[in-house]
Amino acid sequence: MSFLVPTLASFVLPILALGPVPRHIAFIMDGNRRWATSHKTSIKSGHVSGFEALKRVLESCLALEGLECISVYAFAIDNFKRTQEEVDALMELASDRLIELASHGQIIAKHCVRIRIIGRTELLPAHVQEAVRKVEDLTRENNKALLNICIPYAARDEMAAAVRSTLTARMDQLLNDESESASQHQDAHEPLMNGHSQHHQQNGTAPHSSSHSQSSIYDPITAEELDRHMMFAHTPPLDLLVRTSGVRRLSDFMLWQCNTNTQLCFVDCYWPQFGLRHLIPILLNYQRAVWARAHQQMGRPGASRRIHVPPTSSEQSQSVPTEAADHSGGLRQRIGSISLDSGSLSDPVTQRKRLRSHQWPVFG
Repeated sequence: MSFLVPTLASFVLPILALGPVPRHIAFIMDGNRRWATSHKTSIKSGHVSGFEALKRVLESCLALEGLECISVYAFAIDNFKRTQEEVDALMELASDRLIELASHGQIIAKHCVRIRIIGRTELLPAHVQEAVRKVEDLTRENNKALLNICIPYAARDEMAAAVRSTLTARMDQLLNDESESASQHQDAHEPLMNGHSQHHQQNGTAPHSSSHSQSSIYDPITAEELDRHMMFAHTPPLDLLVRTSGVRRLSDFMLWQCNTNTQLCFVDCYWPQFGLRHLIPILLNYQRAVWARAHQQMGRPGASRRIHVPPTSSEQSQSVPTEAADHSGGLRQRIGSISLDSGSLSDPVTQRKRLRSHQWPVFG
């Protein structure tokens, strides 16, 4: 039945694209080793199957119009603590599969996707670093979508690096300002052709004007400033984070990027098993959440104005509750209740009058 998957994707994904689509999806690809154990195969075979699952997921996600960025957690910094045999196998797999992904005719080239490697690449073996440089160079001009491959990565390490980078930038700016100030001060005191010296005091200004730069290094560091120094600064906000294998934790992945609008989804299957049949319900749940959020915002004061006309005593027994029954999770607007008695059902004139007199909501 696997031959039906491309047909299903080509049919379902364009329909899903008619609703809200996440701009940025992230995946914690968990469960390769447990899948290998459950299938009585080698750990390396489990990771190879995990790479095949990644290709399937990329094919589905990149066919979804509106999606701009995919981030995958390929290797954590803590994974270096695993057995040397497994680490070596993972590094070999990463080196080979990175080049394969970016090769001509493969998914990345077909969808014009740029690949960026996120993490402490200096910790990788030399041959993997070479593969990283090659794949980034091969895809540098691609501009339809972005694939972030996090290897080796840890969110706390990213945040610590952002703080260091922020302070370094401030120090560099301070030194640059002081250098410019010293240069201006020296130029101002050089003898001119007419034998006069030019002094800042003539204009009532002090020769040293770097007090603002000196104080700026002690200013509090803001979240916005750290944002600019994060490894994911080039990506859209994170909309949807998916983790497989049923484990319900983030495992030090994109902690800074998760926000109040990020939807977390934990799936009870191993990563090599993950596919379109899991992705479609996740996207539907995401759309329901977006619609519910929009509905909640519309219900806030000032979002809409409505006048409710209560039914008369004779109509109360026949009134139809409007909250009855939209269980789709879609965006909907409560409009009060309209009652039609048995006489009005056979009288079009009465129906038109009743509908005309009903106070419909006015959106402002």
